[in-house]
Amino acid sequence: MRVYVPSTVEGLQRLMCNGEIEAHAEGFAATDELLRALDELTEKEIDFLVSSAAAEASLALLGERDASSRRRVVIVTEMPNGAVGEVDQAAGAVVVPTSIGLARVDAVLADTDDVDLTRRPDDALAWFASQEIGDLLA
Repeated sequence: MRVYVPSTVEGLQRLMCNGEIEAHAEGFAATDELLRALDELTEKEIDFLVSSAAAEASLALLGERDASSRRRVVIVTEMPNGAVGEVDQAAGAVVVPTSIGLARVDAVLADTDDVDLTRRPDDALAWFASQEIGDLLA
């Protein structure tokens, strides 16, 4: 199951330093109930909706930070179905009860520039492969 974990630049730096995301990370995924509710949408459209929910949650994590930290970050990971607990199946909210090792991170979605927190960002996040995380943080 692909899980989109909302984060921040600081959270991404912790992942790179510690080699894992701490247990009980909250995220979003295409749960069975969500798939049934949105059965008229394609898999790609549902993934976009789920990743957008994670981007919104990342924006909420940013709060009122200084300009150097105003980037939405979403960590994309693949987890076995049984390793993900469902919080709100209808909304796709999930929790990963175990830590998520860096090897499970497929990619990172992130703003390429600082987000203007005074308005709602409408632009999609850029996709960075896991081997590009260092460049993203540089």
